[in-house]
Amino acid sequence: MIKKFFLMLAITIAPFMAAASEQGTAEEATAMLERAVALYEAEGIDALIAAVSDKSNADFHDRDLYVFVSEIDGNFVAHGVNAALVGRDLSGLTDANGNAFIAEMNEVARSSGEGWVDYHWPNPATGNMEAKSTHIMRFGDYYAGVGIYKG
Repeated sequence: MIKKFFLMLAITIAPFMAAASEQGTAEEATAMLERAVALYEAEGIDALIAAVSDKSNADFHDRDLYVFVSEIDGNFVAHGVNAALVGRDLSGLTDANGNAFIAEMNEVARSSGEGWVDYHWPNPATGNMEAKSTHIMRFGDYYAGVGIYKG
């Protein structure tokens, strides 16, 4: 009887556990980023900052996907996972390999307005340092980014 109960429980929750462990895709990251830019265009920077900062907002937080927002010079104004980064100029930040990835994001935002930047960053879903690629888009004097983990 107990064995049957646990078997039924495993069958019932297995799809949810599989979905929870999936990583976000490049397409999902881009769609989330486009939602962030659309919110900025419709309601302004304060609305975007509030939405990105609200971890219960599923439009901007999904598994290992989250949005961050920076001024064009590297001063972060919102971060979907780590609020301690807000208000800090991170343009000098380097990853585990010495890559100045925020400076690279700033340059991509200034020069082309959109692109992907590769670096290593802690994955909030696993806690591990992993290879990451972040899609950024500029809007006004800001840019937003959403990254995918490759680990």
